[in-house]
Amino acid sequence: MFTRRSLRAAASAVTLAVTLGIAAPAAVAADQPVSRVSASSEAKALAQNPLGASIKKLDPYVTSSPEGWKLDAPANAFSQIPAADLQKLKSQIDKMNGYVKDGKIPAPQTASGSSAAQAKSAMSSSGKHGYVKMHWYGVEFGMDKYLIGKLSGGIGAVGGVSGLAAAMGATGPAAPVVGAVAGLLVAQMYVCQHENGWSILYAVGVPPYGAVVCNPFG
Repeated sequence: MFTRRSLRAAASAVTLAVTLGIAAPAAVAADQPVSRVSASSEAKALAQNPLGASIKKLDPYVTSSPEGWKLDAPANAFSQIPAADLQKLKSQIDKMNGYVKDGKIPAPQTASGSSAAQAKSAMSSSGKHGYVKMHWYGVEFGMDKYLIGKLSGGIGAVGGVSGLAAAMGATGPAAPVVGAVAGLLVAQMYVCQHENGWSILYAVGVPPYGAVVCNPFG
């Protein structure tokens, strides 16, 4: 059964997500333990992103500003990208910039640090046990070993969707982003777990998200 607290948290996240137009949270069984998933065909599938190769080639040519991201690649770089992929990724950047303009996701300028690599992604939240990063190609979610261990007992163990967002430091526009994919993060956290205990997952594309991958460049 869902606890009153987790139901209130889930309802709050749904309201936030719908208000911001991002999508409602994926269904999560609050008190249901999560099974550990070992390396398998599922893990391999999550490591593969159909647009990964094209994203990897274009990433060095993406710059950022307070308005969002801009793709400025030379002709020879564009020639290496399949036309369909290029069209999808250009459209994706336009949509992500639209979300920045509307205040639905943080602007790249909010990233901490001064290097180009840091400025190109927005560290929209950093909590005690995780973080959320916005990239031009999607969203990166990080959860540490402690948080994963707590979530193994179900999302209710951390106080529901709002508890998960809080543990990842997700406030403002980042909170409904976490809420919308909470079920996916919990379901796949072991599949994308690294040797250091951290689980890093990516939602590639623009909201709403129906899947996560372990490697956006796969």
